[in-house]
Amino acid sequence: MNEKSGYQVGDGAAQMYEKYATLFMGQFVPNLLEMAALRPGERVLDLACGTGVVARSATTKVGKTGEVTGLDINAGMLAAARAMPSESGAAINWVEGSASAMSLPNAAFDVILCQQGLQFFPDRDAALREMLRVLVPGGWVALSVWKSPSPYNNAVGEALDKFTTPEIATKYRASRVVPNTETLRRMIVAAGFRRARFIHVP
Repeated sequence: MNEKSGYQVGDGAAQMYEKYATLFMGQFVPNLLEMAALRPGERVLDLACGTGVVARSATTKVGKTGEVTGLDINAGMLAAARAMPSESGAAINWVEGSASAMSLPNAAFDVILCQQGLQFFPDRDAALREMLRVLVPGGWVALSVWKSPSPYNNAVGEALDKFTTPEIATKYRASRVVPNTETLRRMIVAAGFRRARFIHVP
């Protein structure tokens, strides 16, 4: 199952995602990396990495002395990710697994990146606790979430209204509710993080 969407993504769909969806999602990667302020030699986890657009870009920041791991629950997305070279030539470790129960050791990463993943996790609180567990003391997480449902999700919801049943459209929208700033702050603090900073990008 795809942790973000709730359905299995096959290899063909993952390749289409890489070809088309990352043209849209890729434009937000520079802001996320700027916020993360990655440095050479750091160990980075791209959580809910999909086909790896963030992980590949992160290699240019940490260089060949750093390490980048991409984790996603969907095998099809990871297969597409493995087929693409990293931008710096540095190796990327691709791991299949759930954000709420990562098969990764404690204190394994200096920075965690998560672009448009948190709001889709079935258990966001567990995912945040897992992020804290795999971070080194003093490490930090850079999360990117929509301020409201994205234009893409709105368009899909409207199409489901038109071509399927109200129940299907309602279920789809319910899985894409974006937590507001105060909700995110409470979740982050409850998970054990010491501080949170929010940046609103137009």
